[in-house]
Amino acid sequence: MFRSSLPTLALCLATSPVAAQDEVFQGTRDAEPLERVEEPSWSAEIELGMVDTSGNTNTNTTNGGATVVHERDYWRHRGEISALRAREEGVTTAERYTAAAKSDYKFRPRDYVFVALRYEDDRFNGYDYRASEAVGYGRKVLDSDRFELDAEIGAGARQERVEDGEQTNESLGRLAGDFRWQLSETAKFSQTLLMEVDGGTYTRSVTGLSARVVESLSMKLSHEIRRNTDVPADTKDTDTVTSINLVYSL
Repeated sequence: MFRSSLPTLALCLATSPVAAQDEVFQGTRDAEPLERVEEPSWSAEIELGMVDTSGNTNTNTTNGGATVVHERDYWRHRGEISALRAREEGVTTAERYTAAAKSDYKFRPRDYVFVALRYEDDRFNGYDYRASEAVGYGRKVLDSDRFELDAEIGAGARQERVEDGEQTNESLGRLAGDFRWQLSETAKFSQTLLMEVDGGTYTRSVTGLSARVVESLSMKLSHEIRRNTDVPADTKDTDTVTSINLVYSL
């Protein structure tokens, strides 16, 4: 399942520069002046999805999250939280909470350095918690009204504790990509990919398609794949979530 997301990302990376050649690369040399955000700007998105069935089978699944972005001067700060909970016949079958934060400092029009923090508490993956910290370099490969692509490389550390209490602390390498395609005035496509490599490889891929319903409200279809090559015994290495959420933008 994880491999199925790679062709999608590869296709985006391969075709978007061709489709947007004129508008993306015109006047995008690093000789451009470095723009400073004089007035602080805030933006936020809150999303929520729920599925409830009753009758022969009683199930309830809830997922949601929030993203906040703050920009000022040459800085961009981004914070995210998300939660997923599923119950079947009164028994919890999935429960996961994630928090992430990242700060970017732009030192050239398309280049920046970043610090990223991430914490995950998944009650059904064999770990009590997993946390990581990374620093590195990022570049805005595409930047236009329709196409945006950020690529990042970095290094850091990861701490984790399995359910039996054993703790580990290892160094890691980090690769990330964030692609956004404005399909129309009301619809957009997004693809993010995160890879953290230490003794094993943790990968998170999220593919999204959203359409605006009214001015601040959108419907979003997303498919998320999480894969960890190094998992405790009797634990599956891949989790997937497909959801349709309401998204409120601030």
